[in-house]
Amino acid sequence: MSFAVEDVGYPLLRGKWQDETLHSAAQFIEGVKALGWDPGRIPSSVVFAFDHRVRQQLEERLDADEAPELASGNARVFRLGGIIVSCLSPGAGAMVTQMENLIYLGARRFLIVGTCGSISAEVRPGDTVVADSALRDDGISQHYLPPGRYVEGTPAVADSLHALLPAAKRGATWTIPIPYRVTKRELVKYGGENVLTVEMEVAALFAAAQARGVEAGAVLVPTGVTTADERIEDWPASTEPLALAFEAAVKVASGD
Repeated sequence: MSFAVEDVGYPLLRGKWQDETLHSAAQFIEGVKALGWDPGRIPSSVVFAFDHRVRQQLEERLDADEAPELASGNARVFRLGGIIVSCLSPGAGAMVTQMENLIYLGARRFLIVGTCGSISAEVRPGDTVVADSALRDDGISQHYLPPGRYVEGTPAVADSLHALLPAAKRGATWTIPIPYRVTKRELVKYGGENVLTVEMEVAALFAAAQARGVEAGAVLVPTGVTTADERIEDWPASTEPLALAFEAAVKVASGD
């Protein structure tokens, strides 16, 4: 059996993004509510975090209360003042699923704070990057939006993050589904487009937010640099900047 090239794009069924879904967050949420599940009060803003150091910060904070009723299988969720912080394993699938559920329950602003890799010689380990757009190489954004190379976050959210982190660089990130398939050809091409970082979640967050009419932003801290000419790792350099990025994300999510 053979297929034409246009039959093997992504998603496999072209135009799928505009079709109505047959299984939704509403069905899931109402189903589990029928079992007696009570999500409690749902704040308007959510921060997604993927680094264990953020989770450790939350565990040590007296004003953070763990919310197991909101945690999916691989998450630990905390109520922090008037927001939710969801600590997930890296990757976008569980994040977007939880995002859809929280949108159905009333959340309207979503931020990512996380680590990333730099693919620019100008962005060093421990720098901070406010991502205002994402190169869509992720495999999830394609299910939400029409074909396109980039997806943008909410400008006002990026502006607020940058105001709190004035030394941060601001620009595009490259979202991929797996960290161990970064190639030289890609680095040369995307570096030529002034893409700053590579990670696994931002394009999916921005696309789902656009499709669902909610706000989204992302602040990232590189733990290393991978370019065609340089490969280094320096995780300790990211620890303090990650903590500061998290505090900035919390303030923006809280509307402060």
